[in-house]
Amino acid sequence: MGKKATTLMELIIAIAIAAGLAAVTLVAFSLLDKRALESSARSVYVDLAWAKASATLHQHNYLFIIDTSDRSYKIGEDKNDDDALSAQEQEIYKKLNTSVSVTPDATIRFSNPFGKSVDAAGAVSADTDITLTRAGNTKLIKIIAETGFLEVQ
Repeated sequence: MGKKATTLMELIIAIAIAAGLAAVTLVAFSLLDKRALESSARSVYVDLAWAKASATLHQHNYLFIIDTSDRSYKIGEDKNDDDALSAQEQEIYKKLNTSVSVTPDATIRFSNPFGKSVDAAGAVSADTDITLTRAGNTKLIKIIAETGFLEVQ
């Protein structure tokens, strides 16, 4: 009777198949990270544009508050001008699947009537940079304070 054993050729083919599957999986995971970053950047951009448009439409200040430790943000109309969002004022709350940092401040205020980005005193604030990071990749969203213009880099 012949003894059944794995030949060297069969072993090499099995290793090649396993290596191919590992390479495909690695590429798929790196694409997922890039897509997650793009998705977060798109979400932040759209919600910033919504807050700016709402400030202009409703003729009232809108706040965009980013919590960097919780990787989330909330948006709402500051109806009582206390520079904070109560439960009744908060309209949107979203959790991000990326790390986020904000320069210079974690609260962005869009004022009426033109949707400019202003500081707590109502003066035009400095330009704001929101940096989203995931797996070594970054996306930058810049808010030009004078006009409220949004730019993604």
